[in-house]
Amino acid sequence: MHALIGLSRVLADTEPQRAHEAARRASHIDTGVMAIECRLAEAWVDLASGDAEAAGQRCRQAWDEARQRDNRAALAEAAMLQALLESDPVPGLREAAPLWREVGAELHATRVELGIARREAPGSVETMALEHRLTQAGCSPLGGTFVDRLVTGTRDLPPLVIRTLGAFSVERDGKPLPHTAWRSGKARELLKILIVLHDRQPTREEVAHLLWPDEPYPDVSNRLSVALSLLRSALGKDLDALIVAEGPRLGLNYDVVDLDVMRFRQAADRGLDAVSSGNVALAVEPLTLAERSYAGDLLEEDRYTPWIDEARDDMRNLYLSVTRTLARLLEPQEPDRVLMLWLRVLDRDPYDEPAHHEICRVLVRSGRHGEAARRHGVYAARMAELDLPAVPLLDIIGSRQQ
Repeated sequence: MHALIGLSRVLADTEPQRAHEAARRASHIDTGVMAIECRLAEAWVDLASGDAEAAGQRCRQAWDEARQRDNRAALAEAAMLQALLESDPVPGLREAAPLWREVGAELHATRVELGIARREAPGSVETMALEHRLTQAGCSPLGGTFVDRLVTGTRDLPPLVIRTLGAFSVERDGKPLPHTAWRSGKARELLKILIVLHDRQPTREEVAHLLWPDEPYPDVSNRLSVALSLLRSALGKDLDALIVAEGPRLGLNYDVVDLDVMRFRQAADRGLDAVSSGNVALAVEPLTLAERSYAGDLLEEDRYTPWIDEARDDMRNLYLSVTRTLARLLEPQEPDRVLMLWLRVLDRDPYDEPAHHEICRVLVRSGRHGEAARRHGVYAARMAELDLPAVPLLDIIGSRQQ
């Protein structure tokens, strides 16, 4: 029965007929023990099929039965469903989150809170933190069943989500694009080229040279047209507007895509600009958002692809600037967070001497003298690898106090 209820949710928006059949079979098999859960499953399928009236009726019945039986989990789900039937779901979602938490369903509570954050403050630090929490729990903040995507507000996001920081991935309508969808490695590489070179919209000839560096353009122009067609096919015919072809130049339309590197750059620039203009109070949130959104270096799987090197270095340097600036803004109010930020700087550049110094200072100020001594040893070893002397620990501490 659990399997049939789960199947109905998975198929709700893609195969509604089969979803209805699965929900009905669960109801027929049920002996009364899971009547409320079966009713809610049918309500979700009704909602996915566009029958809000039927969904609302089943939801109210489930709510009443759940109250009579004191079924707190069913109450939480009914409250969540009822919220999503309203023109403004946020107030109802606020009631559902603590109900989920009451029954220990932390994952459901987090999804509901993410749905609230996305509807009230899309792209905020809070939204990013909740997305990160779901990711850490092994759940995609963009995918899942119809119910998951509806609750979290994923259905309101752009249909195409591209991740280039760290591992490269593409999600279409909340679902990962399978590797087989590409049909050609050149189509996949073409998308990466358009992302990396988006600032200057490369010409067709420039793109062709990167795809086939040893062949003249006239010999490969038709192959480029095929690669463009395969790329459009992989991403979906209804996303033809994604690829912009203006005369000889190619580019991407970022109005129909959620691209992580763009979000990172926008947040980083906003935060650093605020610091430069003296609006420090306005800098912490965008800098935090930028730091958390940097999941890794640009297109890490293509580490030995020369045309990516410059853009990768630019993004890494921007990340380091963001992280250093944020660490200094948060000092000394949040020593643990500041320490974590400086350690992340060293993850990207193990030889960053000022970062080593700051780590030692933070640890000493926190009374963690043994850790400070050990970290100074790590710093000295890194400097020795470069045949450079290490500044003594007492001098590091004293240099900031003077």
